[in-house]
Amino acid sequence: MDTKRAGLASLLDDDDETPIVTPNRKSGSKAKEKEPVKPKITKAAMKKVAREGGVPSREAQQPAEKRRRGRPRSNRTVQWNVKISPEAYNEIVDISDEKGWVFGEFVDQALIALKEKQERE
Repeated sequence: MDTKRAGLASLLDDDDETPIVTPNRKSGSKAKEKEPVKPKITKAAMKKVAREGGVPSREAQQPAEKRRRGRPRSNRTVQWNVKISPEAYNEIVDISDEKGWVFGEFVDQALIALKEKQERE
């Protein structure tokens, strides 16, 4: 394709005296600016200023007592999902909490009581 038809003739002309812009750099000198002098501050002074300013400390704190989520672990490994009424569930929870049982222990105790009742009959 002809450069004149592409409209590139003026860009490729050697007669064009368009100046080439180069960044303004200092040649050869690497003058470093001096860093400002920082005053020496002691840790005690920093802590005092932080306390007075209400800045919270990042120092390690004593870990809070771990709270156990849910019920304690047991050696029971079989899962048994059942649907029961809300009233029955609330009674099971109340009895289990009163006795300090997990649900598995409640079922074990209920099974023992059922067997004893059947033997008496």
